[in-house]
Amino acid sequence: MEDTNYRDPYDLKQGIIEALRQLGDQRAAPVLTAALSDRTCVPAAARALCDIHTDRAVPALLDAVTLIDHNTNKSIVFDPLLASLRHYGVSMAQARDRFESETSPQGRVRLMHLLTQLPDDGAGQPSESQIRDSLIFLALDDKDNTGRWQAVSALNKIDGSTVQRDMFSDWDAPPPAHVIRAAIALTAHGKPLGHDRELTSRLRRIRHTAPAARAVEATLLQDSPEPDTQELRLALRLALGVHTSELDDPLRYARALHRLSTHSQVGDSALLVLRRSCWDLLFPLMVQADEARRREARTIFDAIATPHEHTRFAGYTASRSFWSKLRQRFRRG
Repeated sequence: MEDTNYRDPYDLKQGIIEALRQLGDQRAAPVLTAALSDRTCVPAAARALCDIHTDRAVPALLDAVTLIDHNTNKSIVFDPLLASLRHYGVSMAQARDRFESETSPQGRVRLMHLLTQLPDDGAGQPSESQIRDSLIFLALDDKDNTGRWQAVSALNKIDGSTVQRDMFSDWDAPPPAHVIRAAIALTAHGKPLGHDRELTSRLRRIRHTAPAARAVEATLLQDSPEPDTQELRLALRLALGVHTSELDDPLRYARALHRLSTHSQVGDSALLVLRRSCWDLLFPLMVQADEARRREARTIFDAIATPHEHTRFAGYTASRSFWSKLRQRFRRG
């Protein structure tokens, strides 16, 4: 019968594990290895398995590494697990095999950390670039500021970036543009395997930010003779949600969209983006003070505009004229 008066299942689990440890009976081993699948039980179960030895502990201990954060409360959570792995003599080769079979981005990053804590037995540690895809995935996690911050810092280290980010002022900030650009390239090709849909969702949720606008622009401005069509296709979908006010150079962006509007595979998408962004992108460019930029924007507009867009532009200029006259009247008054 369930005890409805018991309010803290965490304490109950810890108490059971401690009781099994004190009994020291080998029959407790299956329960303790099973407890390693519950992240709240990992530290206590790992400590208990040092006293109740079982050959089945190693696979369960390696699986447990993928469940816990090795940065948060390291001495309380990760260190007992590491001590148990060392107690069982887990080799670099065993840990590397587990790393190679792991598909979860978080799991790969955590197993990579474990590999840095084990003595090299000749198997060799994976290179940091082997977890780059996983770090990019974690860097776009908009629900875990800590994980995002740590992933971006790790990527900067791998890339040798000298850009300094302030943890306090940038805590809620989206990842930098070059990381988002890498994420676009990653998910456009179905990576990380099994996690590309979630990464696409994360990209959509931040596409209105300034770094995302710059990343989309960088993707559309690929200067290779044959730009990657899959990346262009994804970037154009994201472009429908980009705030043009966040662009470094709106005219350069419009120029890229116009050029892509003749592309054999993504031309229709580029034209759709260009037409949908007329009000925020081309219209302000066509009334700016710089004559050369104004003329180029008008050329792009005339090449793609429908009668409806011409009517909208007439309304836009009329509205600007009205508000300009109103402001002048207030100044004179």
